[in-house]
Order: sequence, then structure tokens, then C-alpha cells
Amino acid sequence: MARKKKRKTAPSRDRRPRSLKVTLAVAVAAIGLIYFLAPRDNDKAAPTNAGPAAVEPSQPETLDPVVHQLIQQKIKRVRAAPKSADAHGTLGLTYAANDLWPEARDALAQAVQLSNTATSDGLIWRFHHALAVHRAGYVARSRELLTELANDAPDFAPAHQRLGEALLQAGDLEKARTAYERVAALSPETNDGNLGLAEIAIHERRFDDAVNLLEAAIGRDARDLSAHYLLGLAYRGQGDRAKAAEHMARGQNAPKRYLSDQGTERMQQFAVTLTAQINRAGVMLRSGNAQGALTLLEEAFETRGEDVRLMNSLAMAYMQTGKLQQAHKTLQRAQEIGAGELSTEMNLASVLLRMRRPQDALPWAESAAARAPDVAQTHFIHALILEQLGRRDEARTAAEKAQELEPTPQVAALLEKLS
Repeated sequence: MARKKKRKTAPSRDRRPRSLKVTLAVAVAAIGLIYFLAPRDNDKAAPTNAGPAAVEPSQPETLDPVVHQLIQQKIKRVRAAPKSADAHGTLGLTYAANDLWPEARDALAQAVQLSNTATSDGLIWRFHHALAVHRAGYVARSRELLTELANDAPDFAPAHQRLGEALLQAGDLEKARTAYERVAALSPETNDGNLGLAEIAIHERRFDDAVNLLEAAIGRDARDLSAHYLLGLAYRGQGDRAKAAEHMARGQNAPKRYLSDQGTERMQQFAVTLTAQINRAGVMLRSGNAQGALTLLEEAFETRGEDVRLMNSLAMAYMQTGKLQQAHKTLQRAQEIGAGELSTEMNLASVLLRMRRPQDALPWAESAAARAPDVAQTHFIHALILEQLGRRDEARTAAEKAQELEPTPQVAALLEKLS
């Protein structure tokens, strides 16, 4: 039998050793596996080295559209730079400026986590996180955070001021004194430290010491309404009722003044809710900056339109800047679109009284006093109008009712005038 001839095959072109071929095959497989596992743009899983997610508003459906839009802008920045302490901190300040305190607390906590807490920016995030913790309802924890911050930043006066206030509210006068003494040393050109020390002196019934501190404070800044109010309390403690009434009347409802910092200054541009703008204007009015309040409220009115609360605040700014006709016109329109608002009736009575039209003011005052018999201010305005009309007995009755509900130096002065 003939043998079958073996077919000659063409020599292989791959003359690499078998071990090299195996190595290359493994490498190719590994590359394929790496490609398969690598994240794509449309993968839902976040990279393992990503920063914390942006804090979302807990109830977005309740937000003012302007606020919601601003918050979404800040959230977008966080998503673009999740490891940026400034992005998270700015989001936190935006929440804080618009009174969304739980969200502010959480966003600022992330800023603290991401920042170098020894730097100036890190101190700002720690400071505002402590304030947000307080406003979110965790007072004791806020005090702990402020204590830690004051220890770590002995030259950061705003932290010492807020710590002094927190300790005073907690009844720890000795530690509060230490904090306010530090403020006075760090900011000798301001009244902030000495006002705190004077308040402690009043608590300790050291009225002479308080008077000395507060008279010096007013000598430094006669427009400091908080100093006037505290001085009235100190004079009352000394038994000088006339001086007490004078200074307490001047400083009544004075806003608390705080040392400024970079975070607080940045927050001002983020306060875009109508409530935040009205509150900010109210602080300006009580601080004596009526023109600044008027500018803010007129701008809000241009963008927000006719809102009864806004129009009442705008009318008050007009009154404080002497623009009584504009105040009256604004209040008349507020009454047309929102009839029955107590604040509108009270403000109409006030502006007409200032315009020397007590007879026109009287119906508004009577309506307000009848609708809100437990609100002292309605009876006080009513008493002022009756006194202007020469109806002294009725004015005295109304003033006595106001004094019964809420004793104030202004009512006491009116009663003395009517006696």
C-alpha cells in the first residue's frame, strides 16, 4: 500500500516563542477587561474619589421661585466641583441667607470637612457652621463649636463675640466676661466688646459700672441704638426713671449688632426671598439707615410687584425718610388689594397722624384696636390720636390699656403727659 504523502504547510510567519504569545494574549484580555469595567459618561455610579453630594432643599416645592433658581445655580457649581469647600460653603451661605437653616447646617458641615480649618476660609466655614447649628435648634452643640473655634482662633473677634453671647444666654457670666474682654481687646475701635461687658454688669446689678461703659460707648458712637437701650436699663437700675425712659425709647427694638466677617458680607447678596429682604430692610430701619432700607424695598417692589407685606414695609421707609404723601399713597393701595390687614390699618393711622390729619386717622385706629384688642400698639396709636383731638380722658383710657398689655417708656411718657 502506498503511503499517503504529508501535505506541506506554509511556514508560520509568527516566529515568536510560545511563552511570548501567551503573555500577549493575557495582556489583550486584561485590556479588554479594563475597557469593559471603565466608567462611561453615561454610567450612573459616581467615581470613588468624588466629593460629597450637594445638599438639596428639603421642600423645594415650597420655595420662592427666585430662591429656588439661586439655589439650583449653587448646586450646579457643587456638582461641577464636588471637592470644593468654597462651592459647598457658598451653597450653605445661600441657604442661611434665606432662613433654610437645616440645609445651611449640612452644606456648611461639608465645607468644613473639605477645607483646611487652619486657613482664613476654613475659619469662616467653621464659624458659619456653628451659627447654622444654633439656628437649626442645637444651641448647646453650637456653643461647643464656638468654644472650639475661639480656642483655635484667638484673634478671630466675631467668634469671641458670638461665644460671649451664647455663654451669657446660658448664664455662664464668668466665661462670657472672658469672651467679651477678648472682643474689646481685638476691636477697641468698636463698642461690641464693651456692650457685652455692660450687659454682664447689668445682670450682676453693677449699674454704676454699666453706666460708665455705656456712656463711653455712646460717646464713641451716638447712633448705637443698642447702647442707648442698655444705658436705659442701667439708669433704671440706678433709679433714674427720666433718663431710663429717654434712652430706652431711643433704643427700643434696636437690632443686635455683630462684628462683620467675609461670610456675612457674602450672604447679603444671597438674601433673595421677599421675607429676607423685608427683614433686612427692617434691620436697616431700626439701625437708622432709612435711605438704605428705602432703596432695597423700592428695588424689591419693582421686581416683586404689589405685595401687602412689602408695601407696608415700603410705607414705613417712606415715613422715616419724610415722604409722607408717598407712604399714604402706598398704604391706600395696600388696603385696596388686601383689605383687612391689621398692619395696613395701623400704618394708615400712623401716617395720617404724622400728616396732622387726626380726624382721618381715627377710624383706622379704632378699627385696629377693635380687631386686635390684645395688641398694645393698637391702643397706643389710638391714644395718640385721641390726645391730638383733645379727647384726653379717652386717650388716657386707651394709654392705660396699652400700658397694661405691654409697659413701655413711650406709653409711660404719654400717661404722664395726660395726667
